Amino acid sequence: MYYIEKEIEWPSIVVFMFLFAQAGVIQATGIAQLLANKLLTLVGGQKELLTGMFLFSIGILSSILDNVVGVASYTPLIKELEMIGAANSNLWWLYYSEPVMVAISP
Repeated sequence: MYYIEKEIEWPSIVVFMFLFAQAGVIQATGIAQLLANKLLTLVGGQKELLTGMFLFSIGILSSILDNVVGVASYTPLIKELEMIGAANSNLWWLYYSEPVMVAISP
């Protein structure tokens, strides 16, 4: 008879703990707020340009890093943009679908 304690995959649990910690640190230290303000200044409040920049940057990040890391990194930034009032629902759709498209592309 096997017990669940013998079958726990500790490396995977540690990886996800650090991913969630990374997202929490980005939010708690104010990095997300700083990036959101700089990004809004850069695009001049144009939501279409902001969406295009997210598409481009998520594509580059997903090609370099694992998609889970990209999702964990961008979540606090998009939440901050929503609080400021600059993000719309297109960013969430783009944010979750684009890494999947990059991952399945040849």
